[in-house]
Amino acid sequence: MSDDAATSTTAPAPAEARPNAALWAEVHTWLTENWDPDRSVDEWWKLVAAAGWTAPHFASDQGGRGLPRRVVRTVRSGFKSFGALRPPGGLGLLMAAPTILTHGTPEQIDRLVHPSQAQRVKLDNLRETAAKAADLLKTSCPSQTPATPPARLAAMTARLDAMIEAVRNVRAAADEFYGSLTDEQKAQFNTIGQARAQQ
Repeated sequence: MSDDAATSTTAPAPAEARPNAALWAEVHTWLTENWDPDRSVDEWWKLVAAAGWTAPHFASDQGGRGLPRRVVRTVRSGFKSFGALRPPGGLGLLMAAPTILTHGTPEQIDRLVHPSQAQRVKLDNLRETAAKAADLLKTSCPSQTPATPPARLAAMTARLDAMIEAVRNVRAAADEFYGSLTDEQKAQFNTIGQARAQQ
């Protein structure tokens, strides 16, 4: 950790972050203990992700901190105010991740829906597809920023293609599983997405 990080104090929260002042302070405390400008981007982002700051609105078992979706801006503003590199964002979190998480984890689905043996085969396929989609999104993100505009454009194109593929694959597996459910099971399944929409 650099000397600047060690001596940094919590900056006042801006007006839009004041309703989440405790979270703002928590972000700054964490950054004081962990931010080091000498870390590589790849190493820093892995540390941020491990702490749940990349997507703090995700459940803790999905790499987040279980916070309401509305606080994401506060977290990112806190990073910016501190002078630390902000967590990766962009289309991956805006498009692919919500699509994957709307369906809930396979464990949540198993607990609420109680699938039959035949349905469990489709659920296992959904579990495997979601895991592959997450890996695809991770591997499509370059660890270093490409040096030239053409290279950056190529990286963006590859990233977008990966996100579209991830969404398509997970949605297809989820639709196949959903189509095998009874009306009662579908009602239980639908509560997952409803609960997330209220966060």
